[in-house]
Amino acid sequence: MIYRIYTEDVNTEETIKTVSRYFDCYTLFRAVGFWLGEKENSLCFEIVGNTPSEIQGNFMDKATAVAREIKTLNKQQAVLVVSLPASAITV
Repeated sequence: MIYRIYTEDVNTEETIKTVSRYFDCYTLFRAVGFWLGEKENSLCFEIVGNTPSEIQGNFMDKATAVAREIKTLNKQQAVLVVSLPASAITV
């Protein structure tokens, strides 16, 4: 599974520290998003889970918890968490 957390690009270093407390490995993308018709700079954290425990919800629980912390930290109305089916291998 791929888990993505989308948030506004504010308090960036603290947001990164928050995600890093939950996940050892992730990719960070900078983007431009729109919330209620307003353009904003955004961050997308992408986390790949491939073991059975990661696929069965462990990572989704962690992603949801970190999103709640980011929402509070950044004083946002919402932080989006997305899960996408995927297979991954490390070579």
